[in-house]
Amino acid sequence: MKKTIFLVLLPVLIGCRNEVVLVRIDGEPALSQSDIPEYAFYLPEDSFFYLLDSMTEAKLILLAAEEENFPQLINSDIEDLKRILIIDSLWDSIQDSLLAEHDSLAYKYWEWSQILVRTFLVRLPPGRQKEARDIADSIEIFMGDSLMLKKYVDEVCDRYNFKGLYFGPSGDLRDIFPYVVSYSLAEELVDMEDMSVSEPIVTDTGIFILAKIKSIPTTDFYDFEEVKENLKMQEKFRFLAEQSNRMIDKLRRETDITFNGEIFDLFSKFPHFERVLEEEPIVLPDLDSVVFNQWIAVAGEDTVFVRDMLDKIKSGRVLYPDLSDTSFLRFFLMRDVMPPYLLIQEALRRGIALEGNLGSRFEKLRDSLVYESYIASHTGIQADSQEVYAYYLSNPGYFSIPERQELFIIGTADSLFMDELLDSVSQGVPFETLATRYSVLPSAQNGGDLGYVTRGRYREEIENLIFSLEPQSVSHPILLDGYWVLFKTGLYKPDSLLPFTNVFERCRNLYQSELRSQMTSFILETKGLKNRVEIDSSALRNLLRGKKEEI
Repeated sequence: MKKTIFLVLLPVLIGCRNEVVLVRIDGEPALSQSDIPEYAFYLPEDSFFYLLDSMTEAKLILLAAEEENFPQLINSDIEDLKRILIIDSLWDSIQDSLLAEHDSLAYKYWEWSQILVRTFLVRLPPGRQKEARDIADSIEIFMGDSLMLKKYVDEVCDRYNFKGLYFGPSGDLRDIFPYVVSYSLAEELVDMEDMSVSEPIVTDTGIFILAKIKSIPTTDFYDFEEVKENLKMQEKFRFLAEQSNRMIDKLRRETDITFNGEIFDLFSKFPHFERVLEEEPIVLPDLDSVVFNQWIAVAGEDTVFVRDMLDKIKSGRVLYPDLSDTSFLRFFLMRDVMPPYLLIQEALRRGIALEGNLGSRFEKLRDSLVYESYIASHTGIQADSQEVYAYYLSNPGYFSIPERQELFIIGTADSLFMDELLDSVSQGVPFETLATRYSVLPSAQNGGDLGYVTRGRYREEIENLIFSLEPQSVSHPILLDGYWVLFKTGLYKPDSLLPFTNVFERCRNLYQSELRSQMTSFILETKGLKNRVEIDSSALRNLLRGKKEEI
């Protein structure tokens, strides 16, 4: 059993309550009765103590991480964890209001479900404003000729490799509900006159041109409650994404946001950076500690520091911005860095904080994050493919299919009748026919077919007989579990190693699990952490005795 059980058990490693303390570390309570999951008391005794040992080791690893001040090294991840929990709670608390009538996006969705719009939708890459203006003018010229319009728009879409937007059309004349495109585009589309072309709509993902032919009222009207249920089920994630953008835009408008001009001037002196390939590592400019800890933006009651921005970039959570472009840097901060801070402030205004159940959940997840990151920092847990392949070759037993034999069976309660059946087989009567007619075993309905059996299914003497038979041969009668049986073999398949590409993920997980286990043991031994553990054997025995009596 691997020590990966640590990660499964970490969520139960919560603070001790006023109960019997079972394990102390440096004299302080570490594990009490409430920390032991209830299922553990149903386990065999050796499994129970293995579990207890694993939980104690996990506590020791967390203690080692704290003593090395390791949580400070991953503070950005911990802060992000806090934000995620609070923001999730914010959405949970306002879900009903998101679906309320008249002032919500849900109501807009319902209004938009009452009409179909015949439209073209064209998207160009960012930075093509001039081309977009020319294309919009050309589309307007063709609005009276649907064939020429379709041909022209198709050419434009092919030229710029248009990939579609949500479920909308890509240069094709089509009737759509407005809500299949993004909220901002849908609003624009609904407000447009029939037979009109929108101004180019510039966003950070591209430039959009809408050509609206006409609005068509639907004949089947949806009930508002039906639309709300649909949003909850089928459109949940997209609806929440749209709703969050709406809320963030509102918070941006309502919050006083100030930027640090000195830092902007400093960044403007850096050369422009571009990655040729997405896979290339991110290289950031070297900054001294003074600059690294400077503030770059203030939003309401929250301050964003340079280190916060750089941590997000280095972790790959956001695309690398051109720091030397002051206007783009401002846009980047507003789009990718500020929203979590704004949402946190909104959550705090609504009384949501890391306390009670939410606080307990955060502590559990924080412990899991610290534990995993601490072990990974010692093992270099991101093993490359060559290491994983070497592990695959050295552990073929984990990735092999054992030898297997295709097997058919006939079973009867009478040994004399079995002798008659064996005579029938020797005279050429098909084994499968006899099994269907005369076998009393469940496999009779399949002609006695048991499929492929591997070693370990039957007793050793029976197994040796089965695997000693030649393919397509029949055994002598054998007494097995109260029945007289005949075996017939089919195809035989020897041991085979599964292809590396088929088991790569499993192989990598096992390899990393072993690295984690080895590093855990190494840390505990080299730091002498186990010497700091005291187990109250008397309390433990009394607890187990009481639980066994309950069970």
